[in-house]
Amino acid sequence: MNVRRGTFSVLVALATALCLSGCGMVNPALGYVIGGLEASADDPRACCDVLRNAPEGWEIAPFGNDVAADWAWELDVAEGWSFIDEALRAGMPDAVPDEIDVDIALAAAETVAHGLGSPTQDDVYTESVSAFVERVGEPPAETVELAQRLVSELLVSDDPISQLYADAGYSHEWEAMLAGILAALSP
Repeated sequence: MNVRRGTFSVLVALATALCLSGCGMVNPALGYVIGGLEASADDPRACCDVLRNAPEGWEIAPFGNDVAADWAWELDVAEGWSFIDEALRAGMPDAVPDEIDVDIALAAAETVAHGLGSPTQDDVYTESVSAFVERVGEPPAETVELAQRLVSELLVSDDPISQLYADAGYSHEWEAMLAGILAALSP
């Protein structure tokens, strides 16, 4: 998660704890204000949705969220492209993925783009990706095809993450990111 130090960091930590334990533990009369976005406390997922939609806490990039950034660390011990294949399959719309599955699948698709030498995100959050690709080499054709299929299907599906971005008013940015990854997967 791309977070600044200070008050916002404390709010993100609080909201994350609330998401993990449920928003019901707070006074229902209170609302949440995170990153300038508000939500009602009587909605059990309100704090989670506000956190996800906060521009400071959620970057529209394959590794621009906490889930994908944490998953990247697993690449440090992954032994090959089968690890990526598994993540891609779990994020397919026909697998009925949840938000975490889609986050990880998109990070896996970006990992394939790195393996092809055409990353769309190359920064501190992708250092483990670069090390993984250096260690295991270029992805097999089947992995590339799986990543292309995933991103193509996400472009036309109504998966949980697409819906979050649409609700937050960022559907164009989301679709542009997906189109960029798809282009990177089709050199």
